[in-house]
Amino acid sequence: MPSPRLSLLALPFLAAACGDNAAPPGAALAGAEPGLLGHAIDAASGAEVRAVLDVVRALPRDSAAVGTVVVETVPMPSAVLTRVTFDGFRDGDRSFDGVVETVGTASLTADLDITRDDGTAITTVLSLACDNRGLCRATDSWVALGELGDAAIAGAWRIDPAGGYLTLLGAEALTFDFNAQVTTGCVPYTVDGEPAGELCDAPVVP
Repeated sequence: MPSPRLSLLALPFLAAACGDNAAPPGAALAGAEPGLLGHAIDAASGAEVRAVLDVVRALPRDSAAVGTVVVETVPMPSAVLTRVTFDGFRDGDRSFDGVVETVGTASLTADLDITRDDGTAITTVLSLACDNRGLCRATDSWVALGELGDAAIAGAWRIDPAGGYLTLLGAEALTFDFNAQVTTGCVPYTVDGEPAGELCDAPVVP
């Protein structure tokens, strides 16, 4: 049975521009290649970060992985903070540098550089707060998409089952609708509120 659509239409898609990590929006995304938009979704939604954390958790203690990854746990009054530091860590055709922190499933923050063998480079500064249904909201978050420039991240979405909306605010506002993915397998998107296309290449995940 398909999951009901998330009622997020009234969500203000305005990204905060404060803090030391704030980046001015400006990326020209409307004409970007679908593959790059897919990479942008993966990075901006936290899907790519979560995927590499799963890889790290599965590594044997004596793994001879390329690069280094250091996992630290910090006890807190009601939870445990896990900090993962990447230095040239390689997974498939991607390398990772930076720091990711999680507090259970309630929050994820990342300051991460991801570089692919094809030369695609994305910097993600991400702060997600998630509820007990897996619905996550982004604040003070942005991506830098190589030569295209920077885009602020706004919206709220859920990875499993897919749902919600993610907006990249650059030279234009691109809003990706993950609700349709449940039934069609595609992610439609708008540019400045006007229908602009859909991404259907698997895997496309929020």
